[in-house]
Amino acid sequence: MSRPLALALRLGLALVLGPPIGAGGCATPTGRLDLVSGYEGRTKPLRAVVRRGDVRVDVARPGGAEVPAGEWTFEEGLVGESVYVSARVLPGRMAPLVVRPGETTRLRWGLPGAIECDVKREGRRVVLHLASARIHGRAGERYVDFRPKPFVPSLRIVAADGGDELLFERLSHGC
Repeated sequence: MSRPLALALRLGLALVLGPPIGAGGCATPTGRLDLVSGYEGRTKPLRAVVRRGDVRVDVARPGGAEVPAGEWTFEEGLVGESVYVSARVLPGRMAPLVVRPGETTRLRWGLPGAIECDVKREGRRVVLHLASARIHGRAGERYVDFRPKPFVPSLRIVAADGGDELLFERLSHGC
């Protein structure tokens, strides 16, 4: 029998705390979901909310959080030094997170990742439209709403076979 787990359910502005209850009022098997130790970036996540049905849990704490076993989806997060110097994280193309009873599920995510944007060829020139930039991390998550200023990426172009680096440049303005 697992020990009671306090889950925070966000209902408007109120938080409701209680143990995980399964069918028939029995406690459900639990595991840990750790989205902090596998995050690669200059800072750790300030918020990492996962969802299963109507249940939402912020698992952004060292060592993760105990959650009912099953399949969870990443809903939203926040990474940065503070709320004022941060980026919002959306699920993008992230796969569901499977938590098994008695085990810890860790996710390797964060940056470096990939920047996708619209590209247009004009003769021998290639024009990148940074206004259309979409920034994805290594697990497929998408980074948006950079604060306080735009994200200014570096551009690295390599040969199609992944060999020679053709260009590396820090761009002059951001997305």
